[in-house]
Amino acid sequence: METKNYTCIVCPLSCQIALSIDNDEIIQVTGNTCRRGEEFARNEYKNPVRTLTTVVSLQNSEYRCLPVISDGSISKDKLMECLEFLKNIKVSAPVSGGDVIVEDILSTGVNIIAAKTIK
Repeated sequence: METKNYTCIVCPLSCQIALSIDNDEIIQVTGNTCRRGEEFARNEYKNPVRTLTTVVSLQNSEYRCLPVISDGSISKDKLMECLEFLKNIKVSAPVSGGDVIVEDILSTGVNIIAAKTIK
């Protein structure tokens, strides 16, 4: 049997959650103080996802970078590939917060949107 430890990020308590795993099956979850923590740990083990936040190049503006964020969760194993893709993206001002900068990035079903309005 194997134990995987996670720090829950669902709320400010930051519970230390331990999963007992046998043959890739979760046998027991301990350390969580709520159901959301258990759900977080189970998802983190089976399919870890993250919100992507970064900047892309901005042209025609006094600012050089535009902050962007994913409008959904991206599988953790695709994050670096998405960041590499975004390194080559150039956006021209003006841009409004919420504008879609990249639609369906790398076929993930997630859009990358502007996090700030820049005129």
